[in-house]
Amino acid sequence: MGTGKEIVSADGLCKVIDLETGQRFQVQRRAGSRHADVQPLTRNDTMILKASGHLPQTLARAEPEELVGYFLTSLNEHDEHTLRMTTSGEASLPEALLYVKSIKRPKEIAPAAAEGLSFVAISVPVDYVAQTGRDKSGHWLFLLHRRAPWERWQIVHVEME
Repeated sequence: MGTGKEIVSADGLCKVIDLETGQRFQVQRRAGSRHADVQPLTRNDTMILKASGHLPQTLARAEPEELVGYFLTSLNEHDEHTLRMTTSGEASLPEALLYVKSIKRPKEIAPAAAEGLSFVAISVPVDYVAQTGRDKSGHWLFLLHRRAPWERWQIVHVEME
């Protein structure tokens, strides 16, 4: 068996088949050297991941930069359910997020700047379109937290710059 790089190239597309349900969906490889970190391509592909029951497990195992990627994908797809799953119940989210019509994120999100074992900050360059139709660019800063090393990461704050 080859490594993640050998099986699916960076940004490569492939089809995933859930052997339990028979559901099929398209994904794109985002990262991983000895495995393939992938993310669903379309809203329909995300609904299949949710329907398979694997979304909570996927988010629970996500590294901070992967979780931010899921957040941005969910925001772009206007998938409020998955968006809420990436954050804590007390997350401080800017009201302006409600007015994002679409968003383009980088292919890879830089690894988190560690601030101890329980907090990380990630700055992500984004291009987005507001509901007004106006194109905007900026760096969004995500603060993630976990209570213990064995618990999942959660987004607790987002700053739109």
